[in-house]
Amino acid sequence: MSLHNPPRGGSPVGRLSQYGAVESGAILYLRLCLGSHGAIDRARSGLIEALGDAAGSRATEALTDLVTILSDHGRRPMACHGLACQCVGADEACLAQMVGCAAEGAMEDATLMATLMVRADLAPALAGAAQAFGLWLNQMNRRVMAAHRADVHRGRLH
Repeated sequence: MSLHNPPRGGSPVGRLSQYGAVESGAILYLRLCLGSHGAIDRARSGLIEALGDAAGSRATEALTDLVTILSDHGRRPMACHGLACQCVGADEACLAQMVGCAAEGAMEDATLMATLMVRADLAPALAGAAQAFGLWLNQMNRRVMAAHRADVHRGRLH
């Protein structure tokens, strides 16, 4: 591989704006956690701020499980774009779809997608971690939307 031949997993296949809250959240947290050392601690702070101490800690555990399985058992290293990049790479899109399916309860589909990232014997564990984290992302989204509706109801738009 050369500088002119980036890994296929990083090839742009979409934009963050094309994804829902759970899927884009999964992409952003993956980028954060795989992007630097100590990033899980930063992710933990954000999750605790959004969900509270107990739920934020459990969401962090789910995220840690997801990232650990991918890092330790991935077929190859995940190719991720920068945290502020609006592009979505092929690997990120696969992860986003897996988390989205798992959060909706479509575990057979999520497990099938997981086999693209890890060995078949580890796919159920990855899909389970994706489901747990996806459900926390759903809860975060519901809280954000409820707060936004409350602000609009009080006449504040921004």
